[in-house]
Amino acid sequence: MTTIRSVGACAVLALLSVALPAQDKPIKATKSLAKRWVKDFVGRDEKRREKARSMMQRATAETRPLLFEALAARRFPKPKRRSKPGQTTVEVQLEESPLKKGTFILHVPKRRKRGPVPVLFRLHGSGDDAENYASRWGGMGFADEWIAITPTIPSADRLGWHQPGAQELLLKALRHVVERHDVDHDRIYISGYSAGGGAATMLAQTWPHLVAAYYSRGRTHDKYHPNPEGSKRCASAIPGFCVVGLEDKPDRVQGYRDLEAFAKKEKCDVVFHFVPGKGHTYIESLDAEGFPFLLKHERKPDPKRFHALFYRYNNRTSKYAERQHWLRAIDYRTGNEGTPCTVSVDGNTITIDAPHLTKGEVWVNDTIVDLDKPVVLVVDGEKEFEGVVERDVGFLLDGYLRDLDPGRLYWNRIAFERKRRR
Repeated sequence: MTTIRSVGACAVLALLSVALPAQDKPIKATKSLAKRWVKDFVGRDEKRREKARSMMQRATAETRPLLFEALAARRFPKPKRRSKPGQTTVEVQLEESPLKKGTFILHVPKRRKRGPVPVLFRLHGSGDDAENYASRWGGMGFADEWIAITPTIPSADRLGWHQPGAQELLLKALRHVVERHDVDHDRIYISGYSAGGGAATMLAQTWPHLVAAYYSRGRTHDKYHPNPEGSKRCASAIPGFCVVGLEDKPDRVQGYRDLEAFAKKEKCDVVFHFVPGKGHTYIESLDAEGFPFLLKHERKPDPKRFHALFYRYNNRTSKYAERQHWLRAIDYRTGNEGTPCTVSVDGNTITIDAPHLTKGEVWVNDTIVDLDKPVVLVVDGEKEFEGVVERDVGFLLDGYLRDLDPGRLYWNRIAFERKRRR
């Protein structure tokens, strides 16, 4: 998975192909071949997968887009290890948590609909745990609409979802589900109460490329964020449903007031309910409106213009929060207000305004730029790259295996590194 700096290698390969052994010669892919290779690649047979990878890597440059189309349209075969209907507790190993492990309760609907199933994260509040928070879920009328993941904060005190290992647990829980069920990646939702409500807003801003919509109750996370305005801007395209009791603590109510003012100014699709006579409590009556709100929304395609913000709570690093949309930040300022970025595409020129982003990369595909033409990357007014970017089959396939997300596929990356600014 290397950055493309030159197109000379492509010409050399073309000249040498006439002398290659038959098993190494380029193959002119067709739609039917691409579909067959992808079917084998995503299947369970390891030998077929490796053979399919080898065949796809030999596809001629002009027929490689067929591989992308086939992979983006694929559906998993019936998983070998399908979770049973009902609730089960799952444990996973974690690198970042001091506990070195985490648990979540998985609710699989008894009445399964045909086709891909949406996924709902349900995040508990401070001091609570998954077992208590999930105890009533199975009896709710909308429990069969989706696969629900209810994790426990992987820390001894379980204070918040910003603690080490929390984001790692969520992504590993999602992967566990994706490997066992036909998941609709365009319909992944995050909901939560109290600290979980704050996490719902936080994760919509941290993972705007993953979340289709969020449902926040009892708290936003502005109080704990170094750059609340920039953070809101990252999630401005993510629909939200927000609920707070007017008798709750003033800072919690004000958090939603501030979010409401921002949403009105930026014309965001966020619904707010300020409930009289209610304090810091789970206002169950609004679930009948909140959960259907989520199900009405699907994840949007890769944007050509977006805002990103990279930061670290308490200066803790996490590889699970270094990407937003198709921008990956590797080295950046963590203090003060973090590192806000504005990314835009004009024709085949990608422009990044981010004075404190010193090392990163952009991932590209044919919906972001035209890979048949030279691509230009400009960072803070300086041209960092100009040239043709190869459709790298290895990068495409490795990215798919990393995320198992057919809706977010990329052909290659353009890396950049700049001198650190004060």
